[in-house]
Amino acid sequence: MHSHHAAMEGNTNKETHFRITIVSDAFADKTLMQRHRSVYKLLNKELQEGVHALTLRTKTTAEIEKKA
Repeated sequence: MHSHHAAMEGNTNKETHFRITIVSDAFADKTLMQRHRSVYKLLNKELQEGVHALTLRTKTTAEIEKKA
């Protein structure tokens, strides 16, 4: 959506924007912010080394099945 911006300094990889859907029952009883923070914690190194934009969709199995 904002691919027009200048490349991140020192990063030569053009793939810096990602959309991720994660389905896990570990997200049960967690707020959206808690879910996202848990993913950010796991991806800390990648976020520091070149991931510029990350769109997360975090759902439980029940939430996915409910929409089907």
